[in-house]
Amino acid sequence: MIWLHVLSRKDVAISWIYYCKVGFLLTLPTLLITLLGLYGWLTIIS
Repeated sequence: MIWLHVLSRKDVAISWIYYCKVGFLLTLPTLLITLLGLYGWLTIIS
């Protein structure tokens, strides 16, 4: 949310929909990779 305010001060217009869409698209793969890494690590150490 703060980023939208900062970018608007720099005359960069980003809509709420675009911000949420990009956030969702970046969060899912990051979460999946993190969970797979955790599963792999727990498999190795047990």
